[in-house]
Amino acid sequence: MNLRVFVVMGLLVAQASAHALDVATARVTLRDAHVDVIAEWDLFLLVEGNPTAVATASETLLHETHAKVKRVVETQSVLRVDGEARRLEATGFPGPDEFRALAATLSAEGHDHGARVRLRLEAPEPVMSARALTLALPAALGPVVVTFVQPATNFAVPGASSSFSILAPQVASMESRARKDTSLAWAFGLGAAVVFAALVQSISRVRKP
Repeated sequence: MNLRVFVVMGLLVAQASAHALDVATARVTLRDAHVDVIAEWDLFLLVEGNPTAVATASETLLHETHAKVKRVVETQSVLRVDGEARRLEATGFPGPDEFRALAATLSAEGHDHGARVRLRLEAPEPVMSARALTLALPAALGPVVVTFVQPATNFAVPGASSSFSILAPQVASMESRARKDTSLAWAFGLGAAVVFAALVQSISRVRKP
C-alpha cells in the first residue's frame, strides 16, 4: 500500500514540475540603443469579465475592451533605464478580431483563461550608455520568466578570434532547474512503479497453491 502511495505521489510531483514551466515569459533585448520586449502572456488574465462576454460582445464593446487591455499592457509594463522610466509601446498586439477569436476558443473549451499570446513592446526613445535596465510587468500575470539579451557582433577576418564580454555571472535558469526537477520526479515515479509491480508479482506467486 505504501509503495502505491509513493507511485501516485511521484506522478503528482512530476505533473506539478511540468506545469512550473507554464508561466508568462518576457525577453528584453538591447540592440544598438534600441530596447524591445518579446512576451508570451495570457492576456485574458488582464480582462475584466469572462471570454464568453468578449466573444459575444458588440463591435463597440469589443473595441473598448481590446483598447483597455492594450492600455493596461502599455501602462503597467514599466521599463526603467538607470532608474529613469521610459515609455513602452505595444507594436505587436492582436487586433480586435483576433482577440474575439481567442475569446471564442476559450469560451468553447469552458476556460476563463489560458490562451498564450505573443506580444512585442518597444521603447520609442533610444537607450544610450545604459548601465542597468529594469522591467516591471502587470501583477495580474503572476510569475514571469524574464530574460535579458544584448546581442554583440564582431567581424572576424580568416583565422581571427572574436571576444565577447560576459554581462553577468552565469546562473542556472529557472527553466533549466524546472526541467531537472521534472526529470528527477519522473525517475522517482518510474522507479517506485517498477518496485510496486515487482512486489505485486511476488505476492501473487506466494499466494499460488
